[in-house]
Amino acid sequence: MEEKMFHQYVLWVGLMSILLLSGCSGYGRLSLVSGHGKDPIMVEKLVENSGDYVVHYSGYAVNNPSGIMFDPKTDDRNLVPSKRWIKIKNSETVSGVVD
Repeated sequence: MEEKMFHQYVLWVGLMSILLLSGCSGYGRLSLVSGHGKDPIMVEKLVENSGDYVVHYSGYAVNNPSGIMFDPKTDDRNLVPSKRWIKIKNSETVSGVVD
């Protein structure tokens, strides 16, 4: 009887793990920059061309960001950040946040 309960427990844990992992599988996209085609985008280039992007940062302060988001102005998609993301209005601030 005890062995049967153990197998049921393992089956239950396995099923719950699969459900949890599959629930998070469609969140975001991650892709590697390949050496083929267009040149890879470097952080220096993003800062240099920050006027071509809508830039936001998230974190406690400008000098201590948790993340930086560059949304190209020329594409047909617009990122909609939450209230925790703060829009950066000038290129000097972008440079300071990245530093």
